[in-house]
Amino acid sequence: LATGTPVVAFGRGGVTESVRDGEHGVHFPEQSVSSVLAALDELESRSFDPQALRARAEEFAPEVFDGRIRAFLAAQVCSL
Repeated sequence: LATGTPVVAFGRGGVTESVRDGEHGVHFPEQSVSSVLAALDELESRSFDPQALRARAEEFAPEVFDGRIRAFLAAQVCSL
């Protein structure tokens, strides 16, 4: 994503939160050659906006995470 390239990934775990199927790349449902090949075929049939992919990656930048965690902690302290 950081290079503006869509992702092909196994559709389980954390990747399902960072890479939305069809929007930032393609998920494959099972770990098999045929499943990966089908995902690659699907990827080739779609078009993706490199700037949108890069922007999605930037949502997970360390400084963004730091700001969000600090804001969360500050809200927790204020609610005590």
